[in-house]
Amino acid sequence: MAHAGVGSVSFTTCLLLNDILKVKPTSIPVQCTGPSMNALIGSQIDYMCDQIVNAVPQVQGGTIKAYAIGTDERNPALEAGIRELRPGIPVLACTLVPRPTAPIAGRRVAVFTTAGAAAHPALHARLAGREGADVALVSGALADRSALRAALAQTDADVFVTELKAAAVDVVAEAAAARGAELVFLANEPVARDGSAAVDELLAGLVRAATETDS
Repeated sequence: MAHAGVGSVSFTTCLLLNDILKVKPTSIPVQCTGPSMNALIGSQIDYMCDQIVNAVPQVQGGTIKAYAIGTDERNPALEAGIRELRPGIPVLACTLVPRPTAPIAGRRVAVFTTAGAAAHPALHARLAGREGADVALVSGALADRSALRAALAQTDADVFVTELKAAAVDVVAEAAAARGAELVFLANEPVARDGSAAVDELLAGLVRAATETDS
């Protein structure tokens, strides 16, 4: 698995994919996704996660195979274009559901994300309701280092829950270490909008396809 560096979109997306598939591949950081794509074309790596705009020319040219595409809502025009490139490829509308990578039930937590304020109530409700946490703060300042430091200075929590992003996750980690707070990463798990188990089924099929054919 190649990616554009720790915290990049290609890295965090593959981390999520690996976690869902319960696999631990060798991770190969490169300068950007361009060299990763070249390595995939040359069969030097088995797979990568990339934006569709980067992958389409290679899929069109037949130099790589696309196994799955994630979108947040159905887009008939996009689906038609995708299926022109590869007939039969599954396209599934998903939403990303936050999932802490460690138990936080009964703990007082502060949450740090890049999501806008409109998403904060749902995030608060999810972590308080399903995860059983006492949510003291939801901050969307993860991409703004100065605003993030200001939020941290006013935070009274036992656990800092943060998305794993290239943004300013180091600021949260340093603050947690300085205060003796536990640091928990927040994964975003894709769930089918229709409530089906199709995501797991498609990913299982992806693994089978990847192990049965070349890149």
